Amino acid sequence: MSVGRDHQHAQRLAVRFSDWLLDGKDPEKEIEINLTLEEKRSKSLREFLILLCIDTDAFKSKNMQSSYQYCFKNICRCPQLADRPLKSFTKDIMLDYMHKRIKNDGVSPSTVNKEMNFVRCMLARAVDWGLLEQNPLRGLKKFR
Repeated sequence: MSVGRDHQHAQRLAVRFSDWLLDGKDPEKEIEINLTLEEKRSKSLREFLILLCIDTDAFKSKNMQSSYQYCFKNICRCPQLADRPLKSFTKDIMLDYMHKRIKNDGVSPSTVNKEMNFVRCMLARAVDWGLLEQNPLRGLKKFR
């Protein structure tokens, strides 16, 4: 098994490997797990929303399911938002979407607030699953 790109990187990996070995873990399997975690982090918002809706639909009421489907459909109409990887999501991107939605589609601020809450909940679930360090929409204010 080759280790590291340079000497410093190899030393850091050696420490990580020794920690895994002390914990009784196989370093090769741990590397595979970390790679699949990185693949999940690079999933787009659209792909993550599909996975999440499949995973949690059984626990929501019919009204909540229809509300989520409505939000999902509208978010998927905006490729700049829907096709963005989870790890590169920012408040500015969400704000741009919200302003464009009000301007172009003529929807109320209440509607875009619901859609923003929907995306915020999805990103919170990504944090729960360990795909993100923190929710990028945390602290984003709703429109009046």
